[in-house]
Amino acid sequence: MDKRITIALAAAALGASYGVATLVVGQRVEAEIEQLAATLTARDDVRVSRMDYERGFRRGTLHYDLTWVPEDADLQAVLAGLDMPDGVRLAGTAAVRHGPWVGGGAGFALAATHAELPLPDDWRRALPQYPGQAPLLRGHAHLTLGGGLAASVKAIDYRGRVLDPDSDTRVQLELSGLGAAVQTDVRLQRVGFELRLDGVDVSFDEDGETGRIELRGLGLEGEVTEGRPRLWVGTSTLALARAAISLQEDAFELESLRVHSDSRIDANRWNSVTTLSSGPARFGEYGIQGVESTTAVRNVDADALSEFIVLVQRPPRMENDGAVEEAAARMIALGERILAGAPTLSIDTLRIAWFEADDVVGRMQLGYEGAAVLSPGDLAALGEGLRGEAELRLKKSALRRFAALASSDGGQAAATEAEVEEAYQGVLAGLQLFPFVVESEQDVSVSAAVREGRVWVGETELGTVADLLAMAGLDRRPGVPGDGAGRLDVDAEPLFGRVELAADFEPDPWSMDLAAGGGDDLEEILGGGCVGWVNAARPDVVLDYSAGSYPLHVFARAEDDTTLAIRDPAGRWHCNDDAPDQGVDPGLVFDDPASGAYVIWVGVYELGVTEARLYFSEIGMGD
Repeated sequence: MDKRITIALAAAALGASYGVATLVVGQRVEAEIEQLAATLTARDDVRVSRMDYERGFRRGTLHYDLTWVPEDADLQAVLAGLDMPDGVRLAGTAAVRHGPWVGGGAGFALAATHAELPLPDDWRRALPQYPGQAPLLRGHAHLTLGGGLAASVKAIDYRGRVLDPDSDTRVQLELSGLGAAVQTDVRLQRVGFELRLDGVDVSFDEDGETGRIELRGLGLEGEVTEGRPRLWVGTSTLALARAAISLQEDAFELESLRVHSDSRIDANRWNSVTTLSSGPARFGEYGIQGVESTTAVRNVDADALSEFIVLVQRPPRMENDGAVEEAAARMIALGERILAGAPTLSIDTLRIAWFEADDVVGRMQLGYEGAAVLSPGDLAALGEGLRGEAELRLKKSALRRFAALASSDGGQAAATEAEVEEAYQGVLAGLQLFPFVVESEQDVSVSAAVREGRVWVGETELGTVADLLAMAGLDRRPGVPGDGAGRLDVDAEPLFGRVELAADFEPDPWSMDLAAGGGDDLEEILGGGCVGWVNAARPDVVLDYSAGSYPLHVFARAEDDTTLAIRDPAGRWHCNDDAPDQGVDPGLVFDDPASGAYVIWVGVYELGVTEARLYFSEIGMGD
């Protein structure tokens, strides 16, 4: 056969093959995009208004209109702060080039597209040194031959001023190397991701007050798979080369941080291990050389955990009390399933090098054994199943160096050896006052344990698990604040007991110690000027009072700011934050008190728990 004919036939065959391949690739691209559209439509956090594809011979056009509405309340709040309360909307068209060869760094692939996100006009006015008409972001995406989706985006570097027309603050910004990449399948069941930031440096000056925030070498990467609905497993690593914050005289610096997490599901048991390591860090004049820790959660029922996450992220509509009780029952049932699998939470290693390696060494393990019965309002059964132990050791050499710092006149002048020794011996003497602190030749240590429903520090019993959880406000029942009913449970057994007093009681004042506070907001529950945080599920004290001809004074004192809420025998509520002439301590006076039960909550103004002393008097509140 003539050579020219052979070449022509070969060229024709090659062209036909390319045409067929291009046609097949176009059909495959259309099918993959249809699958991606179906996946997005099925998601609860994505609204798909339009996603269709116009296929041509070598190219196509994608029309899209999507809105992402996160289910997480914190992310919703962030978007609201960015003036996007209805979610993040992406709408437009994208020109798509069909393969098998797409070039642009992707090489052989099904399809590829490039896009640019313009810089909003108000942002451009705020960034006067922004380069020309450069976009805010440049992006690239392609479908691999295997049907995977790969996308990357990179921000334009910026170095210059940031202007705010509503402020006189002078801000200088340096941003470089910000970009991200993601790889996934069109069903969004396996995701690989990478985020990089070479550096960001923000300095500002406001009325002579200067500050600076610096990050260098920030990276986040990982690969995760949806092992169960809403339960992702895989690996991720966060790395940071340097972080620094300086605000006038306050400063923080950190050199190197790495956090690696690895989670997996084996035989329907979810296990996760997280390791952390950091280099030198400094807080003002104080610093540490490094930290290492390994934290693990093991043996968690994966199916139950997945259902729990779905229930939390997609709570049912609480239309009536029945719906509230049903949701609470589902939560309790899932919690019992998780605890029945004997899960554990542990800090396998904790090492802090304040001055030298292993100045502080610790460990902790907490688990659950036996059948779980999460009876609402009764935490005794839960406490009986908890098992745990913890230990923390501090080298005496580090303790001595702490004493040297404390006695060095605020770090301005070095203390003498005698002053250091005196301070060191004073610290040791103070620690010896605590029976649970154990001293050896090289270190001091403290240990804790949870066994048989009780918490021990060393050989000292701290209390039952149920009582400690109740003080923290964790024994709520359906029908009490925090579960939707909006009331305090005045009929529950008081945390610190009942007190019986009659007129002319002695001593006067009569007093008792208690732990004030909790996790429920009195202002939300009672309103009417009532403030403070309490444990709504159980009152702190009930006073059974037989009245006479004297007024009844009820007041509290503590190092922290406390409050009072009292229901009198007639069912009326009385609240106080700061009593007259009592500073931030609360107090109430019943001028003509009735006989009966006074149900009392002692709250704290700031969320938490604090030690307090409650007083009853017929004379007054004293000085």
